[in-house]
Parts: sequence; structure tokens; C-alpha cells
Amino acid sequence: MVRTDLELWLFRGLWLILPFTVGSIIGDALVDSSDVARNIIIAAAWIIWAVNMVAIMVPRTQTLTLIRIVVPMVIPAAIWAALESPDIELATIVALVAAVAVTVFALRSTVGDLLVDGSSYGDESRFLLSTPGPILLGPVFILWALMAAGLLIGPVALAHGRWPIGVIAAVIGIGTAIVAVPIFDRLSNRWIVFVPAGVVLHDKTVLREPQLFDHLTISEFGPAPVSGPDHDLTLGALGLALRVRLTEPSSIVENARTDTLELTQITGFIFSPNRPGAVVAEAKRRHIRLG
Repeated sequence: MVRTDLELWLFRGLWLILPFTVGSIIGDALVDSSDVARNIIIAAAWIIWAVNMVAIMVPRTQTLTLIRIVVPMVIPAAIWAALESPDIELATIVALVAAVAVTVFALRSTVGDLLVDGSSYGDESRFLLSTPGPILLGPVFILWALMAAGLLIGPVALAHGRWPIGVIAAVIGIGTAIVAVPIFDRLSNRWIVFVPAGVVLHDKTVLREPQLFDHLTISEFGPAPVSGPDHDLTLGALGLALRVRLTEPSSIVENARTDTLELTQITGFIFSPNRPGAVVAEAKRRHIRLG
């Protein structure tokens, strides 16, 4: 099995060589463009590439937000460049494969866990929670698609003097980004965190504040049953859920839409990490009682 840190280095390597793969066919697609348009697009592409390269060399939660917005845009950019080419050559195929590969690594759960864990303090281990199903299957993709279309089409159209299309696309892209970036950032800040004192559920989508569950009060940690009395904090996330059972009731404050704070007493809860196997392994390493 490929180690997670190796996956991150493979992702970095794919992004490092991107100017020689996808960048090459984009340059060829701009041959017939004016010097001004070509220089603007190439300069913008280099800036985006450099910013992202620096970001992925410094694992942080903010890095995850950035790469999951920016990196998948490489695929439509590569497809556009391929369609502009009169012939499908080996370089075009290599570029398309590279675009897909770098996007797959950017979306890998293992890479995501390493990036958010880079923001850890001391003896912490952070693991991403799965995106809620209702958000993943609709709003996330729609917002990203609108943002990507606007931010890719707008500058290209403006650089070629197509002002109406360029302005409309740019406004859509920037407007969607204003709405979408905070949403993507909140999704990047949803974790289960192992600390010396126990387990912290850090998910402001469902809780007002991060909640610590002392390891002495955890009676069971493991796969969630199909049904049971445990409080469901998964928000309908897809995939395997885990359960934490407590020896005594604990109070949580759920993130309701009102300003009223209401305490909920729970004796256990269910959550959905992206990598449940790795989370259970970490619980075992920290001597948390499995069940």
C-alpha cells in the first residue's frame, strides 16, 4: 500500500511538471492569439501554478481549500487546449492524463488528511470528515462548475477582446467564488482530532464549538451499527460511519439556525471520517477502547 506521505510527494511532483505537460499544449493552443492575449493568459497561468506550488509544499488546512478549488480546473483547461489542436498528438494525450492524475491526487482523502494535519498543534492527529451527502451531490459541484467556468472563460474572452462574454463570465466566476470559497473552507475545517486528553469533534457545521470527549469516558470506538440510540452527527455523509459510545452523558450544543443555545445530552455519537480505517488505527494507537 502506498504510504500517505508518498502520495503527497507524488502530487507535488505532478504539479511541478505541469508546465511541461498541460502548460505545453495550452501554449500551442494560443499560437494564433494576439501577443497581448497570449502573454496575459500565460502570465496568469504561471502565477496560479506558482502560488499553488508554494501552497502544497506547506501542508495547511488553507492549502486543502486552495487545491480543491484550483487543481480540478486543470482538466477543463487541458480539454480546451486539446480541442484547439488540429491533431491529437502524444503530447496532448500525456497532458490530458497528467491533468486527470493531478486532480485525482488533489482529491485523495490521504492527501487531504496530510494537509489538514499540517495545521496540528503538538501531539495531535487530524482526520477529515466526509462531506455531507446533500452538499456533495449537488451544491458543491454546481458552485465549483460555475466558479471554474467564469474564472476560466472570463479572462480568456477578455484577453481576446470579447468584452460582453468576458465581462459576464468574469462576474459569474467572481460572484460565485465569493459565495463558494467560504463553503469550501468550512468543509476543509471539519475534522475528528485525536489529542492526549481524548477525541475532539471539530465540525462547526453541526456543533457550535469543537467538543472534547475525554478518553476515560469513551467505552467503545468503532464501526457504527445500522441503527441505535447514538446521536447522528454525519449530516447524511456517504460511506462507513464510526460510533463513539460514552460511559456517562455528555452535553453538546448543536449548530442551529437560531441564536438560542440548547444543550443536548448524548451517550454516544456517530460521525463519518473520510478514512475510517486510519481513524480506528489511530484510536488503537492511542489506547482508546475499541468496540
